[in-house]
Amino acid sequence: MKEIQAKKCGEAMGEELMFTGTSDVVRDMREMKQWFDPTGKINYWGGSYGSILGAYLVNMLPDEVGLVAIDGIADPVLWADEPSHKWHKQWVDSAEDTYQIFLDQCVEAGPELCSLAKHGNSTASLEILLDEWFDTLISEPILVPDGSRPGFLTSGQARASVFSFLNRPNGNATDLYNFMVHDAKSSKSNWEAPRLAVTCMDSPTSEFPTAKDLAKEGLKALEVSRFGLSTTVQEPDGGCQYWAYKPRNRFEGPWNATLETPMLIVTNTADPITPMRSALRINSLMPNSTTLIVYDSPGHCSLSTTRFPTPPCVAKHVKAYFNGIVPANGTFCPNPGNMFDWQDMAKEDIDLVALGLTGEDVELAEAAMVVWDGY
Repeated sequence: MKEIQAKKCGEAMGEELMFTGTSDVVRDMREMKQWFDPTGKINYWGGSYGSILGAYLVNMLPDEVGLVAIDGIADPVLWADEPSHKWHKQWVDSAEDTYQIFLDQCVEAGPELCSLAKHGNSTASLEILLDEWFDTLISEPILVPDGSRPGFLTSGQARASVFSFLNRPNGNATDLYNFMVHDAKSSKSNWEAPRLAVTCMDSPTSEFPTAKDLAKEGLKALEVSRFGLSTTVQEPDGGCQYWAYKPRNRFEGPWNATLETPMLIVTNTADPITPMRSALRINSLMPNSTTLIVYDSPGHCSLSTTRFPTPPCVAKHVKAYFNGIVPANGTFCPNPGNMFDWQDMAKEDIDLVALGLTGEDVELAEAAMVVWDGY
């Protein structure tokens, strides 16, 4: 499949593929600045892969950036120095923490708010139930004749569906419960090939994995988390050996630029795919040119819990940053509460004022919900 994707992309784009890497995007940003505001600075906000772009931006063009904020931090050193099949072990470093929060809050919320809780009255019993289900699916996958793509629900797909939920813990466990009662649905998006065009132009080209290499790295990731291989479903990188074109002018660091205004780094304490250690690494490499906000929350990126109508601590600091107020390094934002408390409420039905939010907090909470809906 990866070979076919590489061939089709090559046929469609030709030599242009050599310029799809992150360093080329940074150069495009500089070119746009020259056209629109030659004497100005580049201001930027990005999350997830956008954190990679932000790290490249400030280290490639340190004198040309102004205010830069990144959220849901992927490790740019790992990204640039190691082939993609070696990324996953580090990525799932906090996945088990996120999973435990999900189980704890499901049991705490009870079966009325979390359907899975009717099958387990403690975190331990619910964890055992799901592990047994994952194991059963290895030998007894579930036939799904009425799915959008008929087939079988396998153990790997089930783990990937749970892992996907952990990235956006919005409190609605209905889809997960439907999987357990054999009502699985599948979907397919068309974003894989463009992503491969980026990661293959960013990855080193000196090492291409054998099947043994892939299995070895997969087992390493599984030692860290039961979702160690689920990342390969959500983040389908690899197959770079099949790309006819190789990158030009790859950026490989250094990653310790000095900035006029510190870059804002936002990290969740239990992000299942971009762990806090990645944020701490950038913060340590640029100690005087970054400032860190730590959000005591599960989910991928701080916006993943904007469905919870709580005071928008992170959003306040981000807004203040872009208005010239740099928060102290290590600023802490508290836990947003139980993810299942709001699962049945539509966004438009949540009365933020009645819940105690006022003025700017209401505006920021509403804006954050809109941003995340389109993220």
